[in-house]
Amino acid sequence: ANVRHLVEVLVELLRFLKMKYPDTWVQMLQEILGAAFPNEARALFDLSEKLYKYNKYMEENESKLSRMTDEERRSALWGMRHSLFGEEAEQIWQGERANEKVADALKKLRDSKGVSPEYKLKSYQAALQGAYGTALPGLMENHRQTYVNSFIDAVQEDLTVMNSGERAAFLRDIRETMGMDDAALSRWDKLDSDRDQRWSNGELYMQERKDLTAKYSGEEREQKLDELRNKLFGEEAESIKNEESGGYFRFGQKRRYGRE
Repeated sequence: ANVRHLVEVLVELLRFLKMKYPDTWVQMLQEILGAAFPNEARALFDLSEKLYKYNKYMEENESKLSRMTDEERRSALWGMRHSLFGEEAEQIWQGERANEKVADALKKLRDSKGVSPEYKLKSYQAALQGAYGTALPGLMENHRQTYVNSFIDAVQEDLTVMNSGERAAFLRDIRETMGMDDAALSRWDKLDSDRDQRWSNGELYMQERKDLTAKYSGEEREQKLDELRNKLFGEEAESIKNEESGGYFRFGQKRRYGRE
């Protein structure tokens, strides 16, 4: 059997036995493996032992790992995996290895200068295909929006310097390239347009807010700001007011095009 699938089954079995038989789970595991797989019981128990050690390492080092950079954490985890599982580690965590390849490709695209957005999109497509191969269509069906958002986040600098028409066309191109159908593309076009209008109102609001704050004070200022928010944002006005009372100004933040 594929070692990755074996590990998935053993992880669930270990979790169940430790919860159900906290004092005798090791003995129970040996009995179950011996009865169900008499010829492979020893090898499966050894694999279970390695999994137990790995999970113990993860629990004991959770705080330490969380403080590491992505690169440090990746290096530490793969070092531990290889020390316990040898070459089988690559098979067990092949999904994570594939995700790392895509993450590396996105970082490279984010950092690259003088490369056209269209070329970046083709490079991203190639990275996805190279990392996931025949599994890509199935992954796309379930995680298409995640892949789209990851790329949009990586090309924010490109989107920022485009005019609104170029930006709308490229966002549509991204989604179409990632396999969205016409109905979905139309919904996203409308959402992008609505967001553009909201942010346009937001820029106007921040300017007028600044003027009102300088001109008025006390209750009169609050009343003027309420009127301005209601005029520009309608039903969202109250939420925006509450955010500001907590010190957060959504239209004072840097906008993420295609995402908000």
